[in-house]
Amino acid sequence: MADDLRETVTRLFNAMNDKDFETVRSQLHPDYIYIGPDGQEARGIEAGLTAGWVEHSEGFPDMSIEIKNMYVAGETVVTEFSFSGTHTGTWAGVDPTGKKAGADVCNIMEFRDGKLSRERDYLDTLGVFVQLGVVQM
Repeated sequence: MADDLRETVTRLFNAMNDKDFETVRSQLHPDYIYIGPDGQEARGIEAGLTAGWVEHSEGFPDMSIEIKNMYVAGETVVTEFSFSGTHTGTWAGVDPTGKKAGADVCNIMEFRDGKLSRERDYLDTLGVFVQLGVVQM
């Protein structure tokens, strides 16, 4: 079971790198919920896919994800990964800056019936905003 979940999560992150949202969509449970770093929930496959996957890809079209660590407990997978990319699209309400940015992310995925049913991302959004030059510190 743990190896199957590791393979599934790796396939999902590879699909994100490849902008292959059909593969992502095929792995989402009908009751899928995505919770973003701001705590906002997107419920349902299309809403969650857009908020959790497509929006990030559109904001950073050249985004690359690198998995650092992955932990499996039952049907829950916690993944530490880093992302980097160039902000050439709107992301988190911020118009394109053309600047490169990146962050370490903690992602928690819960599976039910073999599909991703709930997901939450934790990342330092303020740090990304600083890198983009939209917040001064």
